[in-house]
Amino acid sequence: MNALVTKLETKPTVSEVTAVNVERNGDRLKYTADIFLVSCGAINSAYRITVPMNDVDRVITDSEDEGFVKIHVRAGTDKILGATIVARHAGEMINEISLSMFAKIGLQTIGEVIHSYPTQAEAIRRAADAYNKTRLTPLIKRLTTCWLSWTR
Repeated sequence: MNALVTKLETKPTVSEVTAVNVERNGDRLKYTADIFLVSCGAINSAYRITVPMNDVDRVITDSEDEGFVKIHVRAGTDKILGATIVARHAGEMINEISLSMFAKIGLQTIGEVIHSYPTQAEAIRRAADAYNKTRLTPLIKRLTTCWLSWTR
């Protein structure tokens, strides 16, 4: 799998990364992008996690409240299909997602990595945390709540 990364120098910057499958058919190459399934409305095949930049401490400190991080994850897995980042430092932030897609590192693992604080890239970690919360079943939630109340 390859990734197609784009960056548009606007204010704020817009960066995107898309999973692209390349198939050779004789002398021709065929490119297909998984992320377009989500754009066409096939939401049942992917999760869309969005974190507004005004929830990130560094953005608040810098008095910048524009932008968001949107990550598309294949349903039932933590495989990243693509992402869109609209932020002042989107060009730097998109590299973490691109590397994760190339190395087949899922969104769950990104949530387990320690991110420096405060940075705008914290929005990516918050998206990973939001994904990890979706994995919490009612039974596990009840057991965790009981265990935490017992240990206090």
